[in-house]
Amino acid sequence: MNKTLKIILTIAGVIILALLLWYLRSLVIYIIISVILTLIGRPVVRKLNTLQIGKIKMPHAISALLTMLIMFIVFAGVVSTFIPVVVEQAKIISSIEFDKVAESVQGPVKEVSDWLNKYNLSPKKSGDNTNPLQSELQNLLNLTNLSDVFNSFFGTLGNIFIAIFSIAFITFFFLKDSKLIYNAIMTVTPEKYHEQANRVIQNAKHLLTRYFVGILIQISLITLFDTLGLTIVGAKYPLAIGFFAGLINVIPYIGPLIGTTVGLVIGLISNINADFYSQLLPLLLLMLAVFLIVQLMDNMIFQPLIFSNSVNAHPLEIFLIIIAAGTLAGIPGMILAVPGYTFVRIIAKEFFHEFRIVKSLTKNI
Repeated sequence: MNKTLKIILTIAGVIILALLLWYLRSLVIYIIISVILTLIGRPVVRKLNTLQIGKIKMPHAISALLTMLIMFIVFAGVVSTFIPVVVEQAKIISSIEFDKVAESVQGPVKEVSDWLNKYNLSPKKSGDNTNPLQSELQNLLNLTNLSDVFNSFFGTLGNIFIAIFSIAFITFFFLKDSKLIYNAIMTVTPEKYHEQANRVIQNAKHLLTRYFVGILIQISLITLFDTLGLTIVGAKYPLAIGFFAGLINVIPYIGPLIGTTVGLVIGLISNINADFYSQLLPLLLLMLAVFLIVQLMDNMIFQPLIFSNSVNAHPLEIFLIIIAAGTLAGIPGMILAVPGYTFVRIIAKEFFHEFRIVKSLTKNI
C-alpha cells in the first residue's frame, strides 16, 4: 500500500474514531467511571477472595457482588446524609421574611455602605429608592419558581437511574472478570506491541489504584476533621457539610473554595434569624477557621503523605496540566487531569522513551 495513502487512511480512522467516541460520550463516561470504581474496589475484592469457610474459598463472583453491595451502601449513605439537609434548607429559605432579615442586618450593611461612600467606592443609582439589601435578598433567595426546579429535577431522574444502572452493571463485570479490560486492550493492540502494552497496563493499574485509594483516604480525613471542628463550634449539619467539603476537595484548587462557600452559606441560612453580631458573625468566623485549618492540614500533611509516591510529578507540572485540562473540559477535566496525565506518562515511557523530553517527564515512574 502506498505510504501516503496509508497515512491518510490512518488519519481518517482516528478522526472517525474520535467522532464516534464523541457521539457515544455518555457511554464513554460510564466506562471511565466504572474503571475508576473498579480500581477502587479491586483491593476489596482481593481481600474478600482470601476469606474462606472451612476449606471453601470465597468465589470470585461473590466477592465482586459483595464489593458492589458495599459501594451501594456507601452511595445510599451519602444520599441519605444530604437529602435531609437540602429539604431543611429549602424549608428555611421558603419561610424567610425578607423584611425582617434586611432589618436585622441593616446596621452592618449601613456601616459598610458608609465606608464605601466615604471613599467614593459605592455605586449610586439616581431615582432608585428601593432598599438594595432587601432587593438582593429577594433575588437571591426567592423560591417562587421552586416548583419548576423540582419538576426539572424529577424530570432527570430517569436519566440518573439509567446512568447508575449502567455504571453498576459495567463495574460488576469489570470486578468479576479481572482480565476483561486487559483482554480488550490486547485485542486492539498489534501483537508486536503486546509486551509493552502489558507493562503499561500493569503499571497503570498499580499507580492509579494507589491514586484513587489515596483520594478516598483524603476525602475520609477531610470529612472527619471538618465534622469534628464544625461540631465543636456548634454548626448545624456538621457531617453533611464536612462530607461535602471532603468530596468537593477532589476538584483541584477550586474545590476547597466551593466547599468552604457552601458550608458558610448553609451556616448562614440555618441561623438566619440569629443576632448578627453576637451569634451569626462569630459562628461564621469559627466555621471559616475550621475550613482553613483543615485545608492547611490537607496541603501540608494529607497530600504529601498520601500522594507522594502515587504520581511522582513536579507540582508545577501538575498545576499546568490541571489548568489545561480545566480549560478544555471544565471541572470533569480538572478531576481527571492527574490520573489521565499519569496514564499518558506511562504510555509515553514505554513507546517513546527515546525522546529526551519523555525521559525527563517519566524518569520517576
